Amino acid sequence: MRKQSRDQLRKRKSYAQAIVVGIFTTIAFMGVTLFLWYAARLKDETAWALSILFSTMLSILLGILSGVVRFHNHNLGVLIEERTHELESKNKELLIQTAKAEDAARLKDEFVNAMSHELKTPLNAIIGFSDILLEEIQGKLNEKQRDSLNRLSGSAQDLHTLVSNILDLSKLEADQMVLHLSYYQPNSILEDIEAMLPGLMKERHVKVVVEKDKSLNEAIGDVMKIKHVLTNLDTNAIKFTKEGSIHISSVKKNDSVVFEVKDTGIGIPQNIIPIIFEAFRQVDGSIRRKYGGTGLGLTVTRQLAGLLGGEVTLTSKPGKGSTFSLVIPTGTDITGQALLRRNTALE
Repeated sequence: MRKQSRDQLRKRKSYAQAIVVGIFTTIAFMGVTLFLWYAARLKDETAWALSILFSTMLSILLGILSGVVRFHNHNLGVLIEERTHELESKNKELLIQTAKAEDAARLKDEFVNAMSHELKTPLNAIIGFSDILLEEIQGKLNEKQRDSLNRLSGSAQDLHTLVSNILDLSKLEADQMVLHLSYYQPNSILEDIEAMLPGLMKERHVKVVVEKDKSLNEAIGDVMKIKHVLTNLDTNAIKFTKEGSIHISSVKKNDSVVFEVKDTGIGIPQNIIPIIFEAFRQVDGSIRRKYGGTGLGLTVTRQLAGLLGGEVTLTSKPGKGSTFSLVIPTGTDITGQALLRRNTALE
Protein backbone atom coordinates (compact mmCIF):
# COMPACT_ATOMS: atom_id res chain seq x y z
CA MET A 1 0.00 0.00 0.00
CA ARG A 2 2.81 2.41 0.86
CA LYS A 3 4.54 1.60 -2.42
CA GLN A 4 1.37 2.34 -4.36
CA SER A 5 0.96 5.66 -2.51
CA ARG A 6 4.54 6.64 -3.35
CA ASP A 7 4.02 5.75 -6.99
CA GLN A 8 0.81 7.77 -7.16
CA LEU A 9 2.49 10.77 -5.46
CA ARG A 10 5.42 10.56 -7.88
CA LYS A 11 3.05 10.47 -10.85
CA ARG A 12 1.12 13.50 -9.57
CA LYS A 13 4.33 15.51 -9.07
CA SER A 14 5.52 14.61 -12.57
CA TYR A 15 2.19 15.68 -14.09
CA ALA A 16 2.19 18.95 -12.12
CA GLN A 17 5.80 19.76 -13.13
CA ALA A 18 5.08 18.97 -16.77
CA ILE A 19 2.01 21.25 -16.74
CA VAL A 20 3.91 24.13 -15.08
CA VAL A 21 6.84 23.83 -17.47
CA GLY A 22 4.49 23.68 -20.45
CA ILE A 23 2.56 26.79 -19.37
CA PHE A 24 5.73 28.70 -18.50
CA THR A 25 7.42 27.79 -21.80
CA THR A 26 4.33 28.77 -23.80
CA ILE A 27 4.08 32.16 -22.09
CA ALA A 28 7.80 32.77 -22.54
CA PHE A 29 7.72 31.97 -26.24
CA MET A 30 4.70 34.21 -26.70
CA GLY A 31 6.45 37.04 -24.83
CA VAL A 32 9.67 36.63 -26.84
CA THR A 33 7.71 36.67 -30.07
CA LEU A 34 5.88 39.86 -29.12
CA PHE A 35 9.06 41.63 -27.99
CA LEU A 36 10.92 40.62 -31.16
CA TRP A 37 8.05 41.97 -33.22
CA TYR A 38 8.11 45.20 -31.23
CA ALA A 39 11.92 45.47 -31.51
CA ALA A 40 11.76 44.98 -35.24
CA ARG A 41 9.47 47.98 -35.48
CA LEU A 42 11.82 50.19 -33.44
CA LYS A 43 14.77 49.62 -35.84
CA ASP A 44 17.45 51.06 -33.52
CA GLU A 45 20.08 49.98 -30.99
CA THR A 46 17.45 49.51 -28.34
CA ALA A 47 15.75 46.96 -30.57
CA TRP A 48 18.99 45.03 -31.01
CA ALA A 49 19.60 45.08 -27.28
CA LEU A 50 16.12 43.79 -26.63
CA SER A 51 16.58 41.09 -29.27
CA ILE A 52 19.82 39.93 -27.61
CA LEU A 53 18.17 40.04 -24.19
CA PHE A 54 15.21 37.96 -25.17
CA SER A 55 17.35 35.56 -27.19
CA THR A 56 19.37 35.01 -24.02
CA MET A 57 16.15 34.51 -22.05
CA LEU A 58 14.99 32.03 -24.65
CA SER A 59 18.24 30.09 -24.38
CA ILE A 60 17.93 30.03 -20.61
CA LEU A 61 14.33 28.77 -20.87
CA LEU A 62 15.35 26.08 -23.31
CA GLY A 63 18.14 25.06 -20.94
CA ILE A 64 15.70 24.87 -18.04
CA LEU A 65 13.28 22.87 -20.19
CA SER A 66 16.11 20.52 -21.20
CA GLY A 67 17.03 20.04 -17.54
CA VAL A 68 13.44 19.27 -16.61
CA VAL A 69 13.22 16.73 -19.46
CA ARG A 70 16.46 15.08 -18.34
CA PHE A 71 15.15 14.99 -14.78
CA HIS A 72 11.96 13.27 -15.88
CA ASN A 73 13.91 10.87 -18.08
CA HIS A 74 16.04 9.95 -15.10
CA ASN A 75 12.96 9.35 -12.94
CA LEU A 76 11.43 7.31 -15.74
CA GLY A 77 14.61 5.23 -16.02
CA VAL A 78 14.60 4.59 -12.26
CA LEU A 79 10.92 3.62 -12.41
CA ILE A 80 11.52 1.26 -15.34
CA GLU A 81 14.46 -0.31 -13.52
CA GLU A 82 12.32 -0.86 -10.41
CA ARG A 83 9.54 -2.43 -12.45
CA THR A 84 12.05 -4.60 -14.29
CA HIS A 85 13.41 -5.90 -10.98
CA GLU A 86 9.86 -6.59 -9.80
CA LEU A 87 9.05 -8.49 -13.01
CA GLU A 88 12.24 -10.52 -12.75
CA SER A 89 11.42 -11.37 -9.15
CA LYS A 90 7.87 -12.38 -10.10
CA ASN A 91 9.16 -14.44 -13.03
CA LYS A 92 11.50 -16.30 -10.69
CA GLU A 93 8.62 -16.97 -8.31
CA LEU A 94 6.47 -18.14 -11.23
CA LEU A 95 9.21 -20.50 -12.42
CA ILE A 96 9.50 -21.91 -8.91
CA GLN A 97 5.73 -22.39 -8.66
CA THR A 98 5.64 -23.97 -12.14
CA ALA A 99 8.39 -26.40 -11.15
CA LYS A 100 6.48 -27.27 -7.98
CA ALA A 101 3.27 -27.80 -9.98
CA GLU A 102 5.06 -30.04 -12.48
CA ASP A 103 6.61 -32.01 -9.64
CA ALA A 104 3.20 -32.35 -7.97
CA ALA A 105 1.67 -33.54 -11.27
CA ARG A 106 4.47 -36.09 -11.66
CA LEU A 107 3.95 -37.35 -8.12
CA LYS A 108 0.20 -37.55 -8.77
CA ASP A 109 0.81 -39.61 -11.90
CA GLU A 110 3.13 -41.94 -10.02
CA PHE A 111 0.55 -42.26 -7.23
CA VAL A 112 -2.28 -42.99 -9.68
CA ASN A 113 -0.20 -45.62 -11.48
CA ALA A 114 0.84 -47.20 -8.18
CA MET A 115 -2.73 -47.24 -6.88
CA SER A 116 -3.95 -48.71 -10.16
CA HIS A 117 -1.65 -51.67 -9.58
CA GLU A 118 -1.81 -51.91 -5.79
CA LEU A 119 -5.61 -51.73 -5.60
CA LYS A 120 -6.69 -53.58 -8.72
CA THR A 121 -4.32 -56.54 -8.35
CA PRO A 122 -5.72 -57.82 -5.02
CA LEU A 123 -9.28 -57.02 -6.14
CA ASN A 124 -8.83 -59.06 -9.29
CA ALA A 125 -7.45 -61.89 -7.15
CA ILE A 126 -10.49 -61.77 -4.83
CA ILE A 127 -12.89 -61.77 -7.77
CA GLY A 128 -10.98 -64.55 -9.55
CA PHE A 129 -10.79 -66.87 -6.53
CA SER A 130 -14.45 -66.18 -5.71
CA ASP A 131 -15.43 -67.25 -9.21
CA ILE A 132 -13.32 -70.41 -8.91
CA LEU A 133 -15.03 -71.32 -5.65
CA LEU A 134 -18.48 -70.55 -7.10
CA GLU A 135 -17.76 -72.89 -10.02
CA GLU A 136 -17.22 -75.61 -7.36
CA ILE A 137 -13.97 -76.76 -8.94
CA GLN A 138 -12.53 -77.39 -5.48
CA GLY A 139 -15.63 -78.95 -4.01
CA LYS A 140 -19.36 -78.55 -3.48
CA LEU A 141 -20.77 -75.52 -1.68
CA ASN A 142 -23.79 -75.36 0.55
CA GLU A 143 -26.35 -72.55 0.18
CA LYS A 144 -24.87 -70.37 2.93
CA GLN A 145 -21.36 -70.66 1.47
CA ARG A 146 -22.64 -69.83 -2.03
CA ASP A 147 -24.58 -66.85 -0.70
CA SER A 148 -21.52 -65.55 1.17
CA LEU A 149 -19.30 -65.96 -1.89
CA ASN A 150 -21.84 -64.19 -4.09
CA ARG A 151 -21.90 -61.28 -1.67
CA LEU A 152 -18.10 -61.26 -1.51
CA SER A 153 -17.79 -61.30 -5.29
CA GLY A 154 -20.43 -58.57 -5.69
CA SER A 155 -18.74 -56.31 -3.14
CA ALA A 156 -15.37 -56.85 -4.80
CA GLN A 157 -16.91 -55.99 -8.19
CA ASP A 158 -18.41 -52.79 -6.76
CA LEU A 159 -15.08 -51.81 -5.23
CA HIS A 160 -13.28 -52.61 -8.50
CA THR A 161 -15.70 -50.35 -10.41
CA LEU A 162 -15.26 -47.55 -7.87
CA VAL A 163 -11.46 -47.74 -8.03
CA SER A 164 -11.54 -47.83 -11.84
CA ASN A 165 -13.80 -44.76 -11.98
CA ILE A 166 -11.61 -42.78 -9.57
CA LEU A 167 -8.43 -43.65 -11.46
CA ASP A 168 -10.02 -42.96 -14.84
CA LEU A 169 -11.38 -39.61 -13.65
CA SER A 170 -7.90 -38.63 -12.42
CA LYS A 171 -6.39 -39.51 -15.80
CA LEU A 172 -9.14 -37.71 -17.73
CA GLU A 173 -8.79 -34.52 -15.68
CA ALA A 174 -5.00 -34.66 -16.12
CA ASP A 175 -5.52 -35.18 -19.88
CA GLN A 176 -3.48 -38.38 -19.72
CA MET A 177 -6.04 -40.89 -20.92
CA VAL A 178 -4.71 -42.53 -24.11
CA LEU A 179 -6.82 -44.12 -26.84
CA HIS A 180 -5.83 -47.57 -28.09
CA LEU A 181 -7.63 -47.79 -31.41
CA SER A 182 -8.31 -51.00 -33.30
CA TYR A 183 -10.91 -52.55 -35.58
CA TYR A 184 -13.79 -54.12 -33.65
CA GLN A 185 -17.27 -55.58 -34.10
CA PRO A 186 -19.89 -53.56 -32.16
CA ASN A 187 -22.08 -56.63 -31.71
CA SER A 188 -19.16 -58.55 -30.22
CA ILE A 189 -18.98 -55.91 -27.49
CA LEU A 190 -22.65 -56.51 -26.70
CA GLU A 191 -21.99 -60.24 -26.53
CA ASP A 192 -19.22 -59.63 -23.98
CA ILE A 193 -21.52 -57.34 -21.98
CA GLU A 194 -24.26 -59.99 -22.11
CA ALA A 195 -21.84 -62.56 -20.69
CA MET A 196 -21.04 -60.19 -17.81
CA LEU A 197 -24.67 -59.47 -16.91
CA PRO A 198 -25.22 -62.44 -14.54
CA GLY A 199 -22.36 -61.17 -12.37
CA LEU A 200 -23.75 -57.64 -12.46
CA MET A 201 -27.35 -58.66 -11.76
CA LYS A 202 -26.57 -60.18 -8.33
CA GLU A 203 -29.96 -60.99 -6.80
CA ARG A 204 -32.02 -58.71 -9.05
CA HIS A 205 -34.96 -60.39 -10.76
CA VAL A 206 -35.14 -58.08 -13.73
CA LYS A 207 -35.62 -59.18 -17.31
CA VAL A 208 -32.70 -58.16 -19.53
CA VAL A 209 -33.04 -58.10 -23.30
CA VAL A 210 -30.00 -57.66 -25.56
CA GLU A 211 -30.77 -56.76 -29.17
CA LYS A 212 -28.06 -56.52 -31.83
CA ASP A 213 -28.30 -54.80 -35.19
CA LYS A 214 -27.07 -57.38 -37.70
CA SER A 215 -26.34 -54.66 -40.27
CA LEU A 216 -23.55 -53.28 -38.10
CA ASN A 217 -20.15 -53.78 -39.70
CA GLU A 218 -16.59 -53.34 -38.53
CA ALA A 219 -15.73 -50.06 -36.80
CA ILE A 220 -12.65 -48.33 -35.39
CA GLY A 221 -12.45 -47.48 -31.70
CA ASP A 222 -11.05 -48.25 -28.27
CA VAL A 223 -12.78 -51.51 -27.30
CA MET A 224 -11.88 -51.41 -23.59
CA LYS A 225 -13.17 -47.86 -23.15
CA ILE A 226 -16.39 -48.63 -25.02
CA LYS A 227 -16.92 -51.65 -22.76
CA HIS A 228 -16.18 -49.50 -19.71
CA VAL A 229 -18.82 -46.94 -20.74
CA LEU A 230 -21.44 -49.62 -21.44
CA THR A 231 -20.65 -51.43 -18.20
CA ASN A 232 -21.17 -48.17 -16.29
CA LEU A 233 -24.50 -47.60 -18.04
CA ASP A 234 -25.63 -51.18 -17.45
CA THR A 235 -24.59 -51.10 -13.79
CA ASN A 236 -26.43 -47.81 -13.37
CA ALA A 237 -29.60 -49.27 -14.95
CA ILE A 238 -29.43 -52.40 -12.79
CA LYS A 239 -28.86 -50.37 -9.63
CA PHE A 240 -31.98 -48.22 -10.10
CA THR A 241 -34.34 -50.89 -11.52
CA LYS A 242 -36.03 -53.04 -8.90
CA GLU A 243 -38.53 -54.64 -11.24
CA GLY A 244 -39.41 -54.58 -14.88
CA SER A 245 -36.83 -54.83 -17.64
CA ILE A 246 -33.61 -53.49 -19.08
CA HIS A 247 -33.20 -53.31 -22.83
CA ILE A 248 -29.67 -53.08 -24.27
CA SER A 249 -29.31 -52.59 -28.02
CA SER A 250 -27.02 -51.50 -30.83
CA VAL A 251 -27.96 -49.81 -34.08
CA LYS A 252 -26.20 -48.10 -36.98
CA LYS A 253 -27.16 -44.47 -37.54
CA ASN A 254 -25.47 -42.68 -40.45
CA ASP A 255 -21.72 -42.92 -39.71
CA SER A 256 -22.19 -43.71 -36.02
CA VAL A 257 -22.87 -46.66 -33.76
CA VAL A 258 -25.60 -46.09 -31.17
CA PHE A 259 -25.59 -48.25 -28.05
CA GLU A 260 -28.77 -47.81 -26.01
CA VAL A 261 -29.51 -48.86 -22.42
CA LYS A 262 -33.17 -48.49 -21.52
CA ASP A 263 -34.61 -49.36 -18.11
CA THR A 264 -37.94 -49.21 -16.27
CA GLY A 265 -36.36 -47.91 -13.06
CA ILE A 266 -37.05 -44.92 -10.84
CA GLY A 267 -36.31 -42.33 -13.55
CA ILE A 268 -34.77 -38.90 -13.20
CA PRO A 269 -36.58 -35.53 -12.82
CA GLN A 270 -36.10 -33.09 -15.70
CA ASN A 271 -34.45 -30.44 -13.51
CA ILE A 272 -31.78 -32.98 -12.45
CA ILE A 273 -30.84 -34.18 -15.95
CA PRO A 274 -28.52 -31.18 -16.73
CA ILE A 275 -26.37 -31.93 -13.65
CA ILE A 276 -26.56 -35.74 -13.48
CA PHE A 277 -23.23 -36.09 -15.30
CA GLU A 278 -21.34 -33.83 -12.87
CA ALA A 279 -18.88 -35.48 -10.49
CA PHE A 280 -20.31 -36.74 -7.17
CA ARG A 281 -23.85 -35.86 -8.30
CA GLN A 282 -26.88 -38.05 -7.72
CA VAL A 283 -30.57 -37.26 -7.71
CA ASP A 284 -30.43 -36.44 -4.00
CA GLY A 285 -28.77 -37.51 -0.78
CA SER A 286 -31.44 -40.07 0.02
CA ILE A 287 -30.86 -41.81 -3.32
CA ARG A 288 -27.15 -42.10 -2.56
CA ARG A 289 -27.85 -43.56 0.87
CA LYS A 290 -30.47 -45.98 -0.48
CA TYR A 291 -28.69 -47.18 -3.62
CA GLY A 292 -25.05 -46.47 -2.80
CA GLY A 293 -22.40 -45.18 -5.17
CA THR A 294 -20.31 -42.00 -5.34
CA GLY A 295 -21.78 -40.36 -8.43
CA LEU A 296 -18.58 -40.78 -10.47
CA GLY A 297 -19.78 -43.41 -12.96
CA LEU A 298 -21.76 -41.07 -15.22
CA THR A 299 -19.04 -38.40 -15.06
CA VAL A 300 -16.44 -40.86 -16.30
CA THR A 301 -18.93 -42.21 -18.85
CA ARG A 302 -19.53 -38.82 -20.48
CA GLN A 303 -15.85 -37.87 -20.51
CA LEU A 304 -14.84 -41.23 -22.02
CA ALA A 305 -17.55 -40.83 -24.66
CA GLY A 306 -16.14 -37.41 -25.54
CA LEU A 307 -12.65 -38.89 -25.75
CA LEU A 308 -14.02 -41.48 -28.19
CA GLY A 309 -15.39 -38.66 -30.34
CA GLY A 310 -18.98 -39.28 -29.34
CA GLU A 311 -21.48 -38.36 -26.64
CA VAL A 312 -23.88 -39.78 -24.08
CA THR A 313 -27.48 -38.58 -24.13
CA LEU A 314 -30.24 -39.13 -21.59
CA THR A 315 -34.03 -39.09 -21.68
CA SER A 316 -35.99 -39.94 -18.56
CA LYS A 317 -39.30 -39.62 -16.71
CA PRO A 318 -39.68 -40.10 -12.94
CA GLY A 319 -41.28 -43.46 -12.23
CA LYS A 320 -41.10 -44.49 -15.90
CA GLY A 321 -37.41 -45.23 -16.36
CA SER A 322 -34.41 -43.82 -18.21
CA THR A 323 -32.75 -44.27 -21.59
CA PHE A 324 -29.02 -43.65 -21.96
CA SER A 325 -27.58 -43.58 -25.48
CA LEU A 326 -23.89 -43.82 -26.35
CA VAL A 327 -23.28 -42.40 -29.83
CA ILE A 328 -19.78 -42.88 -31.25
CA PRO A 329 -18.47 -42.59 -34.81
CA THR A 330 -17.63 -45.80 -36.63
CA GLY A 331 -14.26 -44.28 -37.55
CA THR A 332 -14.15 -46.13 -40.87
CA ASP A 333 -13.78 -42.93 -42.89
CA ILE A 334 -10.43 -41.58 -44.11
CA THR A 335 -9.89 -39.56 -40.91
CA GLY A 336 -10.52 -42.56 -38.67
CA GLN A 337 -8.23 -44.84 -40.66
CA ALA A 338 -5.46 -42.23 -40.67
CA LEU A 339 -5.83 -41.85 -36.89
CA LEU A 340 -5.65 -45.63 -36.49
CA ARG A 341 -2.45 -45.80 -38.56
CA ARG A 342 -0.89 -42.97 -36.55
CA ASN A 343 -1.89 -44.58 -33.26
CA THR A 344 -0.52 -47.96 -34.34
CA ALA A 345 2.77 -46.35 -35.39
CA LEU A 346 3.08 -44.65 -31.99
CA GLU A 347 2.55 -47.95 -30.21
